[in-house]
Amino acid sequence: MELKRLKELAGVLNEAKDYSDSAEFTEDYMTVLDNIKEIGKIINTKKWDNWMKVTEANFDVKTVKANDDLKTHFKALNKAADTLELQMNKADEG
Repeated sequence: MELKRLKELAGVLNEAKDYSDSAEFTEDYMTVLDNIKEIGKIINTKKWDNWMKVTEANFDVKTVKANDDLKTHFKALNKAADTLELQMNKADEG
């Protein structure tokens, strides 16, 4: 392995030392994945959408469009989380 790559890895490992061990990291990682799932369970319900419509009608604001934007960004976040999970699973196998 070339010296430049070894120095990069050393720097990354030095920064990663903030986790006391892999179990501590895994706990944070799983919390992030679980929270993303929980957000999806809430924002992808009919009652959530209905509240956005009622709020828009009652207060003359743009909550329906803002909610659509939120869902679009959530889909991207969810896809990125799935990709990260796939890569972490590959690392776990390797």
